Amino acid sequence: MSSTMFAIIGWTVTVLFAALAVFQLLLALGLPLGRFAWGGFHERPPRAFRLASMLSVGVFVFGILAVLERAGLHDTLLDARVAEITCWILTAIFALSTLGNLNSRSPAEKRVMTPVAVVLTISCLLLALGAP
Repeated sequence: MSSTMFAIIGWTVTVLFAALAVFQLLLALGLPLGRFAWGGFHERPPRAFRLASMLSVGVFVFGILAVLERAGLHDTLLDARVAEITCWILTAIFALSTLGNLNSRSPAEKRVMTPVAVVLTISCLLLALGAP
């Protein structure tokens, strides 16, 4: 894969992770966006889901660092091997997320989050497979 394509994938994942981090932060603050997350059962997420959303924010921020490092877009504080392993873990997380979103009872979560999870699964896999 060319370094240009690798950079495009890296920036795409970074932007999506940043958007998802903001979304999870809004959920953690109790905004009524629950139809798009956690199965869509609660418009305003209960305390346990808000805490999980806060944890998700941290995962996305760490993911951004790993992706920027792995794609060669920015030297982060992460070791190259840690960035590679993180991309493999993110691939697995988003593959599982895709399955969860496909099986969600929430039409909003299915329509919006499933395509995002698919893009992130494929992108993280490509980043994990090799550096430019």
